[in-house]
Formats: sequence, structure tokens, C-alpha cells
Amino acid sequence: MLTKPIAFGETFAPTAPFQPEIVPFANLPSVLPDLADIELVISPLIGAGFDAFDLLQHLGRAGFHGRLRVMSKALADRALVLRELRVVADPLGIAVELQERR
Repeated sequence: MLTKPIAFGETFAPTAPFQPEIVPFANLPSVLPDLADIELVISPLIGAGFDAFDLLQHLGRAGFHGRLRVMSKALADRALVLRELRVVADPLGIAVELQERR
């Protein structure tokens, strides 16, 4: 069972004083049953073979109701991207944060 934050993608640069368990997106089906115990999922906006919108759909189907922190490079219109993520996330009961790396 996963008990610490989980990050999807191939690599992760910590932005908090913890190191999450890193899970490649291809392995998502194997961790879906454990997501009810996870409070925070960290994901790139665009990853290898997936994006945050794909991940939101999977998390919603798995009954995840925690927070998704989406990491991205600087965006031209951050507010627009965050609004679109929340359009998908809000009906699923998932809180979304968008953090840009400079």
C-alpha cells in the first residue's frame, strides 16, 4: 500500500521536503487500488505518452479525491491552463494545483 505522495512520470525534482514514490505512467493500473490512501499526486503537465488531463480521468475513475499538483514549465497563460484542468477535476472531486518551474 502506498502511504506517501506519489509522482507520475519518469523523473521528479522535489519541491517539498519529501521524496515521493515515483511511478511511470505505464504502471498506473497497478497502483490505482491504492490511490484512496494517497493525499497528493504530482504529475507533469505533459509527460512521456500522457498529460495531466489523461491522468485526471484515470484518477477520477479510481475514486481518487486528493490533490493533484501539476508541474510545468512557464506558461504563456497559466490561468487558462489551470481553469481547464479544474473543469475536468472539479466534478471528480479532485483539487488541482498548478506549479510552474522557471
